Amino acid sequence: LIIVVASAAAAIAQLKSIPMAFIGGLIIGLSKSFSAVYLEWGTDWTYADEAIPAAILFIALLFLPMARLETGKIRITKRTERLTRPWEAALGAGVMIALVGAWANGWIPWISGTTFGERSTVWLGRGAGFMVIGLIMISLIPLIGWAGQVSFANFAIAGIGAVLFSHFGGQNGDALGIVYVMLVCAPLGLAIALPALRLKGLYLALATMAFAEIADKVIIRHPNMLDPSATGVLFKPVDIFGITISSDPSDRKAFLMFLVVTFSLLFFMLEMLRRSRWARRWIAMSDSPAASATIGVNLTTTKMMVFMLSGAMAGFAGCMFGLQRGALSVDSFPLFAGLPLVLLLAVQGVRYPVAAFMGVIGLASFPALYEVLGKPSWLTAIELIGPGIAAIAMAYRPEGAVFYSGRDLAGLLPWRKDARLEKELMVAKEREQNIGKDEINDMGLTRPFTPDKVAQLDRVLDITDLVDETKMVPTGGAS
Repeated sequence: LIIVVASAAAAIAQLKSIPMAFIGGLIIGLSKSFSAVYLEWGTDWTYADEAIPAAILFIALLFLPMARLETGKIRITKRTERLTRPWEAALGAGVMIALVGAWANGWIPWISGTTFGERSTVWLGRGAGFMVIGLIMISLIPLIGWAGQVSFANFAIAGIGAVLFSHFGGQNGDALGIVYVMLVCAPLGLAIALPALRLKGLYLALATMAFAEIADKVIIRHPNMLDPSATGVLFKPVDIFGITISSDPSDRKAFLMFLVVTFSLLFFMLEMLRRSRWARRWIAMSDSPAASATIGVNLTTTKMMVFMLSGAMAGFAGCMFGLQRGALSVDSFPLFAGLPLVLLLAVQGVRYPVAAFMGVIGLASFPALYEVLGKPSWLTAIELIGPGIAAIAMAYRPEGAVFYSGRDLAGLLPWRKDARLEKELMVAKEREQNIGKDEINDMGLTRPFTPDKVAQLDRVLDITDLVDETKMVPTGGAS
């Protein structure tokens, strides 16, 4: 990818010097030419030559000076975050299960080509694929949303997890292999955390992107990991708690329900984890690393723990990816396939676990609308420019769609009196600020001087009350 080559050249220049970036480009070009002429990679490392720019990028980032600890910035526009109660999280998980269950059984027949009571096997397979993507996205919530550690590597970790599961039990239908994969992917996430101890922000994002490219070209494509000549199904059906999950059409509905139940459990666990000491440490580290270090938070341990948790979750998602596909190819986990997931999650609200589920709905909406509307060409164009529109939307709604929709709709819930009170205060504040938009020239002529209008005018004009406004009696016009 040209983005990796350009990033490697810029990293050599430390994003400061155009001449050094030019030299960095020369280094990359000479390295690839030298590799093509003088190095023999053999059949086991066929794609290693393509990973040279990513390796140079990763090495260049390791030589950058260690990032300084930053203090936090006061964000007075952001309201205090309300933690989800346990029963609310359980209710939300139940709603997710009920919604997907209704869709899987055809009780929401808004997609053409379906019959009542039974969703087509094609759409059940697509739904399972979308839920697997949701599992990958939810693994990013504690890492990016809470700890502030930008990472593009989780899709690659999921790919490694899928390949490992094909060796650790997938071919035999052994569910215990999923546990083994998670135990391997957790320290793999820890390996990614090592450069994160020195880097942050853009440099950390580039380091994880380089790791994802190296994993795709060197690790996943190695014949001992994934044989490119292998054919047939790599993953046999797995029985978990009496539920058979596989890519077989007859098992797709059960597999989809297993995925949504698993996703809901992870959602509930993250909501409970958000109330824990570890989550508070991650968020404190994200808000102000300097302040966190001052009060005694071990930033090294804190970063390592969140990367291990995210890696284990991504490894589990990789196992589900393999079971959903049934077979893997060397092109199943490219770098560019994981980048939109981070953007989609950020648009929805990377701090909130429910954003991953909303991202799944967003992903499913395009093929659904494409079928319902008769495959219009304009929808394809919107899909192509969608990432750009999403990036622009983030500039105006940085907290994500989940935050703003939750703030506006929470008052509809009968137990959310605090949300209704907050909205009333916001409306009152907006009414006071918009007094300048009123047509006040005709006050006293066609509209009466009511006590509210007089009080608003006094606040805008900064006039001290000289009369008792409570004694004023509204009239129909000027007397």
